[in-house]
Amino acid sequence: MNRKFMPDADHSTWTPLDAVAKKIGDWAAGKENFTSGGLYEVVTKAGETEWVKRE
Repeated sequence: MNRKFMPDADHSTWTPLDAVAKKIGDWAAGKENFTSGGLYEVVTKAGETEWVKRE
């Protein structure tokens, strides 16, 4: 619905839900390390998503 009512938005900066699900799945399966209790910022630009650990 957001995309429908925001036709001029830059969708390349929107983080896809499947990217979030994959990252959480990788963390849960032990495929990637993470800091328990850590704060991570999800940044999506030009369709590319990165996870930035904040101190």
